[in-house]
Amino acid sequence: MIDVSKTIFSTIKKVIKYIRFLGHNDPKIFKKILNLIIIDDILKESEYRDMPQGVLKKLIDLRVNCILNNPEFVIEYI
Repeated sequence: MIDVSKTIFSTIKKVIKYIRFLGHNDPKIFKKILNLIIIDDILKESEYRDMPQGVLKKLIDLRVNCILNNPEFVIEYI
């Protein structure tokens, strides 16, 4: 199972390392990271507000697809 919080943190560390040492600045990567953070926040809020299971399932699938379809993410497992 993917640990989303650790994945976000590890990816941000990797991207900052590339910017700091190699000067590799790519705004597309930051946009993908921010999209994942927003999806994760919406999912946590919708779980708190007791949204229908269909909505939760779509958000979970969107979050997992966002992580798996972008090779920039450093996937961390529980």
